[in-house]
Amino acid sequence: MKNKRFFLAIDQGTTSTRSIIFNEKFKVIANERIQNKEFYPEVGWVEQDPNEILQAAINSIKRSVNKINVSFSEINCIGITNQRESIVCWDSITGKSLYNSISWQCLRGDTLCQKIKGTDFENYVNTVTGLKIDPYFSSTKISWILKNSSDVKNALNNDRLKVGTIDSWLMFNLLNNNPHLTDLSNASRTGLLNTKTLNWDKKILSYFDIPIEILPKIVPSNYNFGTTNKEIFDFEIPVTAVLGDQHASLYGHSSNSENEIKCTYGTGAFILLNTLNKRYSYQNDFLSTIAWQKDKEIFYALEGSIFSAGSIIEWLKNIGIIKNIQNMQFQDFSPKNNENLFFIPALNGLGAPFWNSKIKASIEGVNFASSSESIIKAGLESVAFSTKAVMDSISNKTKINFKTLKVDGGLTNNNFLMQFQADLLGIPILVSKNSEITSLGVAKLASEKIMKKSEFDNNYKKYIPNKKNLKLLRNKYKIWMDKVRNNISIMEE
Repeated sequence: MKNKRFFLAIDQGTTSTRSIIFNEKFKVIANERIQNKEFYPEVGWVEQDPNEILQAAINSIKRSVNKINVSFSEINCIGITNQRESIVCWDSITGKSLYNSISWQCLRGDTLCQKIKGTDFENYVNTVTGLKIDPYFSSTKISWILKNSSDVKNALNNDRLKVGTIDSWLMFNLLNNNPHLTDLSNASRTGLLNTKTLNWDKKILSYFDIPIEILPKIVPSNYNFGTTNKEIFDFEIPVTAVLGDQHASLYGHSSNSENEIKCTYGTGAFILLNTLNKRYSYQNDFLSTIAWQKDKEIFYALEGSIFSAGSIIEWLKNIGIIKNIQNMQFQDFSPKNNENLFFIPALNGLGAPFWNSKIKASIEGVNFASSSESIIKAGLESVAFSTKAVMDSISNKTKINFKTLKVDGGLTNNNFLMQFQADLLGIPILVSKNSEITSLGVAKLASEKIMKKSEFDNNYKKYIPNKKNLKLLRNKYKIWMDKVRNNISIMEE
């Protein structure tokens, strides 16, 4: 395998940390995955161990390289893609984390969010960041930890505190000279970035009492971030791309054509519309965000973030309703057999287009005829309903009638969900045959920093909508929407 090109992607997700090696034709030749643990210290709180994440990144890289018997010197470059919004605090001298990583799923910032809502400051944040005031984003997590962790406060008082998203934490520990960097895509998800000036916003930082010195320097998504520490990997490999995971997925799917939209069905489900160089102003139901910065060119996106998708399946497994993953491969796609059972997927509140952190998950319409199968189906249907709610909202605002939806992620292996989604939307669903589209996206961007752009084919499996089910499904969707709105109204009373 000498004199060939190899590209490595670190894919640090919510449930696992993986390292994937691609050859020069961007075919996966090695894939090593290590599970991540999650902790729930209080109701609504979600944390992870940043040291475990770091070690998983190191171990998965070493295993993937050893698996195909290449040396680190043969890896041309590395791209890093990561779960977004989650934060880490660490000591700049020792490099040790000072608190568990606060997950994007964590709701501990909700009290502060409720205080801000309805104020002029909320309007300001919406306008300059393109985001909501919601505990999903990093800003309230950072504000909380600065006030509530004695170790973090001590590090701050001694000018030793660094704070960043997962990408920053990994780079600080894996690269020479411990850089404190983040790319524009990750910065745009913190709720602290002014997407007009492309800098940390001083007014927002002042409100949350966050010193700018503890935050990373913002650089383009394709950038010479540094080289890996030789003591860790035996060779100094350049890191030339960093992207938030959903942005990397969009880059992997992207043909840079107008009105291209994708959905990744992971722990949550994330729908992104590539708006190219057009920046939309703040939208109430979904997000206006930065897709990536490539050299000096900025690309934008609209995003609908659905908080619960794969996490629904994990929860159903944890409580014993799903005994075997094969239980989810239903042969009967008819919605008639499940028309009275509804799942409200608010395991950690609802994201787009509802944006309500107080609503709780529920299963409605249960009776003596209900079975584990009908509950699983209702859970999967709720993912499809949530996706339609976001796509309808984006379509209504942009006046775009979407012709197809490109998809990736673990749940795309479920034929029932994919066919149900196609039937409900009334458009073909294109499932990427490359299951590593997120890693592919960041590996492609990394490779383009050091060589000429190369073309590759990303093939798709197509699910064609069954028009016979359309009326029945749209009626069921309307009932589901009414139930969601009713539950939100009850919580707000």
